Amino acid sequence: AERAEDYEFLVGDARPPTDYNTTPIQHVRHAQLRFPDEPRFKLAQGIAEEQHTPAVARRVFESLRDDVDLRGEAVTRLGVMAANQREDGRALDLFRQVESVTRDPWVLYLARFSAGQIFGRRNRPADAERAYRRALEAIPRAQSASVALATLLFRDGRRHEAGGIIDAMLAADPPPADPWRGYGDGDDRFWPRLIGQLRAEIRR
Repeated sequence: AERAEDYEFLVGDARPPTDYNTTPIQHVRHAQLRFPDEPRFKLAQGIAEEQHTPAVARRVFESLRDDVDLRGEAVTRLGVMAANQREDGRALDLFRQVESVTRDPWVLYLARFSAGQIFGRRNRPADAERAYRRALEAIPRAQSASVALATLLFRDGRRHEAGGIIDAMLAADPPPADPWRGYGDGDDRFWPRLIGQLRAEIRR
């Protein structure tokens, strides 16, 4: 459901119930009732609400800022929401905080790439370049930061270097999962590992 970004299945819809042909599923809420102490289900709720009911998503992410495992992602998502509202100063401050609260490459990439996007639109190419390079330190050859950095370099006249970055990205086999492309997919990034563990247990 997260891979499909199906927020209606996960949390329902803000429309009046009379607009539905069927009763909303609200699967995340079912999961939270069964496992009320599982913070990743709370995170799933926030991600599902992020494009749907931003005020609810913001409250969810704020509530996870003290969670030792999820605070990095919660702060990153608060930063992205601030950036979408053109609250660039707040967004950059949140992205800086991420560096001290997580070592998760997926989250660090998102924070650094998103900072680069802000610097780019604010005509700060040196800062944007630095942010994109640091994103690629977290996940080398990832598509979004590679293309953004190469575009920046190409416009600056450094075409050979830009081409090298694109060549390296295209040569990656298999290509790394790009956190920005999977931003709305929540914990789907853990699916291969989790389903592998499940199958291993079944085979025992």
